[in-house]
Amino acid sequence: GFSDIAVMLGRSQESESLGSLTGRIPLWKAAMELVKQSPLVGYGYDAFLTSQNLIFMEKKLGWVTPSPHSGYIATLGGLGYIGAVTLVLSLFLSVMKSISLRKRNLDYAFILAVLVWLILNLYTEDQLLGRPYFPVFVWMIMFARLGFIREER
Repeated sequence: GFSDIAVMLGRSQESESLGSLTGRIPLWKAAMELVKQSPLVGYGYDAFLTSQNLIFMEKKLGWVTPSPHSGYIATLGGLGYIGAVTLVLSLFLSVMKSISLRKRNLDYAFILAVLVWLILNLYTEDQLLGRPYFPVFVWMIMFARLGFIREER
């Protein structure tokens, strides 16, 4: 009935797909097989799912995916462990700096909130960093701003 539709958020997929994060877990496992082929430097920025890799993913999953649906896996596939570690380290250092700066200026609490939102959403979405959207521009400005602020001791 209506409650089933509400629980499924209007999707017609089987309920067990919710337990696999709507198919993301099998997708991530297949993507990690591709990551293993070029683990250090990846396939290139925003070039993880080449036509050859898309064919591999379709054979592995039985359906076509336009992306790995994880910002961390997309970074790992595109830029390898070097890029993924750089991303995670940048996020971590930005969070730590914004925590420190919010004591001096409450405006940095907003940056902290956006960073936490970004960190959590990169788990299941990969469109947040790689596409030339306005929010990506804003996040890059925030990272740059945090990187060049000197704290008064």
